[in-house]
Amino acid sequence: MKSFWHDLKQQKIIRGLKATLQDRPLIEEKTGYILLNRKCVLAKKKQKFRLVGHIDWVKYRMADLVDALNTDSLEQYYSNQLEKYPPDWKDKDLEKSLKQKYEVTDEC
Repeated sequence: MKSFWHDLKQQKIIRGLKATLQDRPLIEEKTGYILLNRKCVLAKKKQKFRLVGHIDWVKYRMADLVDALNTDSLEQYYSNQLEKYPPDWKDKDLEKSLKQKYEVTDEC
């Protein structure tokens, strides 16, 4: 029964995005998350998102997220939310090792 409510919430999110975004969004439903325009990952069970390539999840308001997508300022919105609601990693060593492992460098 629990998955029914999660599926219902997921469908509500998708309908809301399709109805409010100016450009037709590319929405891919995956296990545990929704991939939006191949650059934004929305969690299915919590109201959090992250950018593709980042490991920190941040809280969002749907209206603000839609506004950021419509004005092409998603990265700025993510940074602002990251400052407002810093992630609370329970395992600090895991956080450090994952961030080092997935760190993007400019070296060729």
